[in-house]
Amino acid sequence: MRSWLFGQSPRIIILSALLLFLVITSFVVMKSARDALVLTQFSGETLPYFMVATTLLVGLMVAVQLRLNESLSVCSVLAGGLVFYAAGTFLLHVGVHGHWPFAVPIFYGWVGLFGTQIPMLAWSIISRRLHVREAKRAIGTIGGGAVAGSIGGGLIAERVARLGSTPDLLAAAGLLMIAALIPVIGLGLCPRVESADDSSLEAGRVLRPRFVAIVLTIVAAGSIVSTFAEFQFKIIAQQELTTETSLTAFFGWFYAYLGVATLAFQLVVTPLVIRWLGITAGLAVLPLALLGANALIVGFGTLWSAVVLRGGEQLFKHSIDRSSLEVLYTAVTGKARIRLKSLVEAFGVRASESVAGILLIVLFSIASLPLSTIGLLGIVLSLAWFCAAILLRREYTEILTQTIERKGLDIDELKRSLFGPEFHRLLPRLLQTTSTQTWLHLLDLLETSDQRLIGPRLSILLEHQDAQVRRKILRLLFDQPRDYSSDVERLLGDVDRSVRTEAIRYLCSHSPQPMGRLLTFLQDPDPSVRVAACSCSLILEKEESREVAMGKLEEILNHSYDPDQPDLRLEIANVLQDFQAGDAYLRLVRRLMKDSSLEVRRSALKSVSKIRPESLLPVLFANSKEPALWADLRGVLASFGPVVIAYARQLLPAQETPAELKRLILQVISDIGDEPSLALLLEYAENQNLWLRFQAIKGLNRLNDPQELNGFRPRIQQLLDNEIRELEKYRQQQGVFDQGAPTLISNLLAERRQWSEERIFRLLGLLYEQKAVQKAYFAFSEGSSHLFDTALELLDSLLALEHKRTIVPLLENQTNRPDGDPRAPDGRKESLLQFIEQKDQLAAAAALADLRPTELRKWRADLETAVQSLKGQSLVAETLEWRHRQMRDEPSPTESDSLTTIQKLESLSKVTIFSRLGPHELLLLASSSVVQDYGEGEIIYREGETAHHIYNLIKGRVQLRRDPDQVEEISPGGSFGALAVLSRQPRFFTAQVLEPARCIKVEREAFWEMVEDYPSASRAIFEVLSGQILTMMGRLKKDEG
Repeated sequence: MRSWLFGQSPRIIILSALLLFLVITSFVVMKSARDALVLTQFSGETLPYFMVATTLLVGLMVAVQLRLNESLSVCSVLAGGLVFYAAGTFLLHVGVHGHWPFAVPIFYGWVGLFGTQIPMLAWSIISRRLHVREAKRAIGTIGGGAVAGSIGGGLIAERVARLGSTPDLLAAAGLLMIAALIPVIGLGLCPRVESADDSSLEAGRVLRPRFVAIVLTIVAAGSIVSTFAEFQFKIIAQQELTTETSLTAFFGWFYAYLGVATLAFQLVVTPLVIRWLGITAGLAVLPLALLGANALIVGFGTLWSAVVLRGGEQLFKHSIDRSSLEVLYTAVTGKARIRLKSLVEAFGVRASESVAGILLIVLFSIASLPLSTIGLLGIVLSLAWFCAAILLRREYTEILTQTIERKGLDIDELKRSLFGPEFHRLLPRLLQTTSTQTWLHLLDLLETSDQRLIGPRLSILLEHQDAQVRRKILRLLFDQPRDYSSDVERLLGDVDRSVRTEAIRYLCSHSPQPMGRLLTFLQDPDPSVRVAACSCSLILEKEESREVAMGKLEEILNHSYDPDQPDLRLEIANVLQDFQAGDAYLRLVRRLMKDSSLEVRRSALKSVSKIRPESLLPVLFANSKEPALWADLRGVLASFGPVVIAYARQLLPAQETPAELKRLILQVISDIGDEPSLALLLEYAENQNLWLRFQAIKGLNRLNDPQELNGFRPRIQQLLDNEIRELEKYRQQQGVFDQGAPTLISNLLAERRQWSEERIFRLLGLLYEQKAVQKAYFAFSEGSSHLFDTALELLDSLLALEHKRTIVPLLENQTNRPDGDPRAPDGRKESLLQFIEQKDQLAAAAALADLRPTELRKWRADLETAVQSLKGQSLVAETLEWRHRQMRDEPSPTESDSLTTIQKLESLSKVTIFSRLGPHELLLLASSSVVQDYGEGEIIYREGETAHHIYNLIKGRVQLRRDPDQVEEISPGGSFGALAVLSRQPRFFTAQVLEPARCIKVEREAFWEMVEDYPSASRAIFEVLSGQILTMMGRLKKDEG
């Protein structure tokens, strides 16, 4: 069963409610005694002076408290505060009983200090132990503790007033403060929800000024209106009830019954409002209530209207308003929360109460205006308060987005700072100390920056020893206003042909008489020089020179095949990128796109994208069989626009079309982005193939345009409904096959569930603000528990009620045990037969591997019938035969190829390097892998050999050595040979068998195919590898030491 507390220990909830109960009980007891003592000993005109003095005193104590918070924990400050106030309350009890001078005025300020500091500290310690979603879920119970404290305090005040005297309430309050130390100590032992990483991320984060201003407006307006309401209530009560006993009994009765109503509201209504309407809706309830209640004061001014005003203010303030505000604070984490609460306490509460007190002195004590004037002012402030609560909705979403946002590297800013005046000043020293590779990286950045004016100093690099650096500098010189022909002239004799070619192009383009130089270069015996001269001829706006150049290029291309000169053809392809027109161009580019050199075809593709001749489309799709060209081909095909759709409709349904090519086609369709493209993507977003469906939804995300998608929203909603049902199905299936420990089928269903969750987020990005939904998904899938919780809260604030009620609870349940009973065999059998019927071979085989022997015997006939009736399920048939062989207790064959695909898959999942891959990724590896046995002393591969396989040891021991020292010993479950495959380098070590070993060999091509199909797998593999490399380096360093 799912815990309603989201896995949070009930201990925190109980201790939090108990702490608030004791704190608020003691406060209400003291407040009842305070009001009765002051109103019977002083006139109503003096009350504003008490309020202002108390506010100033509170401001001073808050400043002291903030200083204490910098050096002490909140728990320590709260515990110390309770002891301090308990001791002071006992002392004041003696003073009030003994009629000490100024005891009652001091007690009035004392109660104000306690009521401000201690509840705030109590809420602070609670918020540090709850996530925002946990706080929303548990706020009814926790806030109910505070409301119950109001009830308890009111009942104690009423009973003590009747049986004893009002000063006796002070002793009771002191005892309650001492008792509150118990839950404080208990909460201090509970862990905080913010990890060290979360806290470091929050450090230095600046809250949005608009958000802070709105929160301050809400709190300040609320404080002023609440102060007015308290004053109006007390003055009217003093006019109607004149004795100390009657006032004490009235206040006790009032707070007791009000507490019952508030408790009921807190437990029943507050959680519903906050959960389904949101925090901002909860903050709008109190100003609306006070707007109406102040109207009653203005209209009637009687005791019952004052009861409605004060009752409504207390009812909503201590339930939904306080709860909403505390949940809002929980959404702001780390030091930002402390800064916000300090700001709110100093200005939103204390300064506002001072303003309210001064207004009361001026309007009531000095000007003697009627209470209706204060009521009118309360109406105006309540209206402003309500408007601020409405505006907070947008800001709350932004603050949640800010909480989960990760600041990325601003490349443009990096370039601007890198290539500033300091770069040019240090250039001579950089030339002496910077490596060639570093210079190449710097020049790549400079070439793509907006500060390409490099100045005369960088021309020094024309003499750099590396030809690549010289060539890049030449390219940058084309954009400089100054003529560097005299410097470039020296490069005509450069040893590198590509440098000479760039130099010729530069000189021709900057020469005052280019034709003379061109004729000389066109007769040069070096074909690369002639190609460069043709490039310059094409730039000139003369038709004759262009025809001559195209003819020369065709002639050079014809001679580049005997002998084979792919570099020369690459230069021709590069030239064609700057000039595209005419039949000669089409002939050249068509030949170049069929070239055996991959780089030549890639350069020719860049040329095609600029003129988009439709006659070349068949040639382009012929190149789609080369995976290395897919990235370049995508942009070219997208530039052709809608004409590609017809080819896409032919290729996508074809079984022989590779999966990666189908992904490329869907990406091209999304890049085109017209209405037929949208329709095609939506069509494949409903495809049964999970991988194709996901790629189609990604395509929709890439072209997300609200205006273009408006007509397709019903279909997107239907897709979302389908994905929700699918996610529910995966959850139920997980429950059916869940046996506590991870199994192949449970891992498979968990992976599919994660994919389904991502598809849901992507579809939500089409219906709501995509950037916010995207950030929510990243935090949901990759962040800490704090980020996961905040991501769901962000989603909760974005979604409409129809989606919020279904999607958020479904996503929230991912950390809990899935629904379904694994002991129910009928459910397992039904799911297994469904997998077979749907030809879901991997799921069916994984489920078969998970069956108990009794289930396998009982269902044998049904399973064999199902498999035989549906042909083409070799993986299922193989797994079923293996399980039957297991059931018959037959000895395992000893041949090296005896392992089934599922057995290889399970073995690979136990190998460290593949341990974080899902079943779908492992299936690609297992299907193409082979099992091989090696004898003792046998060499598996030698140092320096070409790497063709990754080896995964399932039995025996293997030694990796790099002469003359042993480096590492591999045990079962380990892998070796992966680093050479990943880096495409020769073997780094020699692998020799120490004792008879069995290995699963994964081919290099199969591995890279898996990475291309599942890009996320590369991250998991590289994280594991990096950990292994760091461990090895640490071991070597230790050995050297």
